[in-house]
Amino acid sequence: MGKTNGWLRGQSPAWILRNYGLLGTARWLWRSLPYHLWLHLFPSGRQELAFDNAYGVDTDGVVHADNLGVSTRDTHFAVQYSPSKPSKLLQAIKRIKIDYSRFTFIDIGAGKGRVLLVASRCRFRRVVGVEFSPSLCNIAEQNVRAFKSRAACDVHFEIVCGDATNYVFPKDDLVIYMFNPFGRASMESLIRHLERSFDEAPRTIYVIYWNPTRMRYSSKAPFSIKRPRITSVLFIAPRSTESAPAAQ
Repeated sequence: MGKTNGWLRGQSPAWILRNYGLLGTARWLWRSLPYHLWLHLFPSGRQELAFDNAYGVDTDGVVHADNLGVSTRDTHFAVQYSPSKPSKLLQAIKRIKIDYSRFTFIDIGAGKGRVLLVASRCRFRRVVGVEFSPSLCNIAEQNVRAFKSRAACDVHFEIVCGDATNYVFPKDDLVIYMFNPFGRASMESLIRHLERSFDEAPRTIYVIYWNPTRMRYSSKAPFSIKRPRITSVLFIAPRSTESAPAAQ
């Protein structure tokens, strides 16, 4: 399955040259070659490739914002897709000492769905990916089907194709994952939306924010925030909560 979408993975030089021309190919090499050298030549990169090979999926590779298949206006607010490292992701999730089966896991900016596949190992109540690129949503759906077949996984997956800033968060207890999915304006809109959702239904929410460069919470937010030892995880719970599970 991984080879069928090779153009998105940036691993077909002939296709790139034919479709982008000399200047576009030079630009692609400048932006993507370091990643692919790491992917194929370094042990950590080869481990990332091994994940796709093990499950027959296509989640590796960098997809730049102008290749997401969205409008020029939307591209202005987008960032490139680059996959999270499975081992680091699992470490972050497992630092949260909770009963995962009580929580819904949501990946904001799900891309090709790698985070969803990795998170499913923790047996969440359900696993949801929110992604606004239709082409990446299609790949994520293919990856979910391949993964469930290969891994004999019975976790419920859901791919939501749309603007994450308009996503209606479920009223469940949540673990929300973000890998710097968009710029400041979109991030602030998402946070305001999450604040309103929490105000309507106070509940336990963990936010795993990898590369936390955009996080801002209003001083008037109707919840308290506790920062555990890794700064990329925020714990959100109602002020009255006395025995909520804590990240360690």
